[in-house]
Amino acid sequence: MNVLNKWLSLGASLVLAGCASAPLQQVPSAAVPSQPQIALASEDNLNATLWTQGSAEFRASAIQAWHQAYPALERMLEARHLSAAAEQLGPFSELPPAIIVDVDETVLDNSSYIARLVSNAAEFDDVSWSAWCKEEAARPIPGARAFLLAAAEKGVTVFYVTNRRVDVREATRNNLVNKGFPMKPGVETVLTLDESVGWTSSKGTRRAFIAKNYRVVLVAGDNLGDFIDTTRGSPADRFKVIRPYRQWWGERWIMLPNPMYGSWEDAVLGFERGLAPDVKRERKLKALRLD
Repeated sequence: MNVLNKWLSLGASLVLAGCASAPLQQVPSAAVPSQPQIALASEDNLNATLWTQGSAEFRASAIQAWHQAYPALERMLEARHLSAAAEQLGPFSELPPAIIVDVDETVLDNSSYIARLVSNAAEFDDVSWSAWCKEEAARPIPGARAFLLAAAEKGVTVFYVTNRRVDVREATRNNLVNKGFPMKPGVETVLTLDESVGWTSSKGTRRAFIAKNYRVVLVAGDNLGDFIDTTRGSPADRFKVIRPYRQWWGERWIMLPNPMYGSWEDAVLGFERGLAPDVKRERKLKALRLD
């Protein structure tokens, strides 16, 4: 037997020995899918954050929304009998015009904060969020600054109604000013969450406060609560809430895309806070429509 044949014979013997000693492995059937692994809730935001930060589609969606706002503003300035605030009552046709905009994911992009959470397998908390706000580093949402500057040139006062807390109001204003957003001298136009004056996370009281002295001609946001206070309930309940305002979208109300967070997610989770990551993910999986 030559050297080559000896090596072949030895290799065959080792293979046979291994087969004899190793237990047989059952090959799973392709017809039986494996159970999905429960991942950290922060991982659910990976695609959403990447899409927000790096896709041409997000940029196009934001620009499209703000482009829609230009003709809507012109129509509303002419239609003095109309208001974009559901809370505006009584005579208002002679009041000066104002626009109400949300801040986060409407005019300022906080996806870098969300990216940090995803990268560190962390979840939102007030401490890290406050620290991010005080960095004053959020970038403008595409299209927002140009539109609001154009509106301000027409004499429209821009109010920034945000659920950031009052302790970061100055930092929020600085961030907006540094990024070139318009502010009206002598008027407090950054209205934060401030429970000491009755301004809770429901923004209706702040919209009503503005409507006392201004005719609201446009509202822009990324969350249903930026437009109306009736945001709780199941996803199906929320579908019903927007029906009476079907003609307002794109005419008086401008919605910005935000797949990273919002009351839409709270609705899926039953508006329960403090849920464990695996519980959150399980509820989201159950909420998927498979038909």
